[in-house]
This record gives sequence, structure tokens and C-alpha cells, in this order.
Amino acid sequence: MAAVGRGLRAVIMLRALVFLMLVGLLLGCLRAAPSHTSTGRPHQIEVLPSPAHPTVTHGNRAAPFLGGYFPIMVDGSDSKDFGKWRRRGVNTIIRFPGSEWTDRWDRAAAALGMKVIREPSASLSYDNAVPNLLAWSYRDEPEINGSKFNVALFRQWAAKLRAVNPHRPIFANLAGYAVLEGDQRFPCSLTPQAFGPSCYGGYVTVADWISQDIYPANWQNWQGMDIRAVGRVLEKLKTWSHAKPLFAYQEITSTGRGKPAPTPDQLRFEVWDGIVHGARGIAYWDYSGGSLHANDGTAPEVVTRMTAIDSLITRLAPALQSEVNPKHLRVTVTKPLEAGWRSTPRGDYVIVANSSPRRLRARVNIQGARRVSSLSVVGENRRVGMAKSELIQDNFDPLAVHIYSTS
Repeated sequence: MAAVGRGLRAVIMLRALVFLMLVGLLLGCLRAAPSHTSTGRPHQIEVLPSPAHPTVTHGNRAAPFLGGYFPIMVDGSDSKDFGKWRRRGVNTIIRFPGSEWTDRWDRAAAALGMKVIREPSASLSYDNAVPNLLAWSYRDEPEINGSKFNVALFRQWAAKLRAVNPHRPIFANLAGYAVLEGDQRFPCSLTPQAFGPSCYGGYVTVADWISQDIYPANWQNWQGMDIRAVGRVLEKLKTWSHAKPLFAYQEITSTGRGKPAPTPDQLRFEVWDGIVHGARGIAYWDYSGGSLHANDGTAPEVVTRMTAIDSLITRLAPALQSEVNPKHLRVTVTKPLEAGWRSTPRGDYVIVANSSPRRLRARVNIQGARRVSSLSVVGENRRVGMAKSELIQDNFDPLAVHIYSTS
């Protein structure tokens, strides 16, 4: 019996040892599993949603693009001027000017709560540790800057960056006037082959975010140019890019002799016309004294209007970054008005812009909006009545913009 007891105890001990080994193996596997909060590597940042799919859906409604953050950018500013632009309502700096160390520039923006979009630094591992780096940007206007910025090289450049961080968007700004009308001086123009894989078709395929720059006030004497050019270019890019996020540059100064700066009313129309046509962010172009930011040539009255525009965009950002022109709403306006709309759980918003230099009494038909007897006019401290036929009538000064809300 003693021998049997010793044998039984040995079996129990052996089983206990096997059990402990299995538990240890399981715990080791759990420790080796990757974590969302700690990867074991230094300088890691939160991974953004894939730029190819920048929104997520909740039921039948898509979440706002960038979580409701609307980039209001200025191009190429030195860090010493960040405070000035921040006071004007700018929240993002685009394009590193090359006049100071990249890390100092990044930190100066972050200290003011500003994000950056810029070319990759010499160290991509450093870039991966910059929490306010919103996107990597390619060479400005690559299609008109020669063969060293052609589509094939752009594709190789983007592939290297995506190998390091596939979730950071690639931003490309195209020459708006060449997109709109073409320019035979440049290899990528609106020839019959322009939308082929080696020209615009290639650029919009490789990029995640697509921008354009066209300046109607500066170029108002150019044949075919008018104040609606920003929206016209965006509509063309929208068709080409299959609904990728679009951005629009905005002129705020003269860019040379015979190229007048925009008036405050022209600036307001251009900004909101871009948003009407789906812009997910705007970028101000301050070109003064013969070079970028040689000195601030923005007229005081333009600064005042810009600051008011930026304040209103920031206030409405979550709504503006919701779905562009959702199909359950339909808005029709009489020419020469242009309209765009957004819908949020809190209310519907309709943006109407007058492209005419004349004062108008206009009709706006809004179908499918929440049933209300009147709409508030955002930022104007007034309301307009809405008939049962879903029709409103309002006065529009030259180049005026009104934003109507059911909330």
C-alpha cells in the first residue's frame, strides 16, 4: 500500500508540473502579444485611420472627416509668425520654409495647438514621433515642375513613406489653372493624354489628399477666369479622384504687378465657394515683396475678414466635415447662386453663395430638411421664414454668403 501511495503522489506531482508549464507558456504568449498602448518601441504615435477610408460609419451616418477638425492653413510660415496666424484663426501650417530646424518648427506649432503638413524630414523615424504631423506633402505643383517630379517618381516616393507609416496621408497640391484650362508649356497639361497614368490620372491615384491652387482675383484679367474658378477646379478634381478628400488654396495678397489682391468680399466668396464644392480644408497663400512671406502684405481689411471667416469655419467645423451634399437633402437655387449642404444630428446646414457683382433677391428651395417654420442665418443674428413648400427667399449683396441652419 505504501508503494501504491508513493506512485499516486508521483502521478499527481507530474500532472501539477505539466499544468504549471502550460500556464507559464500561456502567460508568455500573452506578454508577447502586441498592445495598442505600448509597442515596446520608442517614439510611437497613435495610428490614424487609413487615409483611403478617412471616416467610419455609425448607423447610416458617416463620422465627420478628421473627427470634425477643419484644417485652416497658411503656407510656408516661419515659426516666428505662428502666433500672428493663430490669432487670425489659422490652425495648421503647411509646407516647411527651410529657414530653421524642422524639430523646432514642429514644436513651435504644437505649442500653439497647431498641426503641420510638410515634406518628410531627413529622419522618417523622427516624423513618426511628431504627434501634430497631419500629412506628408509632395513637391508643390509637381505637374508643372519638370520630369524630376513626374508621376513615376511620385509613386516611388510615396511607396517609401507608406512602408514606414501606411496610415499617414500623402498630400499633393496641383496647379489649379493648369487643371482648369491646361497649359501647353508644361508636360502634364490638358492634352487628350492628360488624364492618363503618367499625368493627372497618376497624381490623383497616388495621393491620398488632393489640393489645388487657383487665384481668381490675382488672375482676373486672364481669359476665362472668374470668381467661381475655385469651385470649378474642385468639381473637376472630384470627378477625377473618385471622392478623395480635396483642399483649396486661397489668395490673400497680390502675387505681382498687375495681379490685384482680393477684396474682403472676394476672399469670403472664394473660401465658401470652395467649401460648397467639397473642400475639406483651406490654405492661405501670402506672397508679398516678391517672395513667400518676405513681409506680411495682407491688407488690414482682408485680415479682418479672414479672421471672421476662420472663426465661423471653426465654429461649424464638425458640420462642414460631415458628408458633402447628402442625398436625403436636395437644395436648388436660382443662378448665379451656388449652394452646398451638410446634415448632422443637431441640424441641417445650407450654404448659399452669390457669385454675382449685383445685389439679388433670390429663392432657395430646400427639400428633405427638418421641418421648421424658420431657419437661423448663422453669424447674422436673424432668421428667415420657410414656407410649407420648403422655399425661402432672401437678399444677397454682391459676393455675399449666407449659411442657413435648422438648429
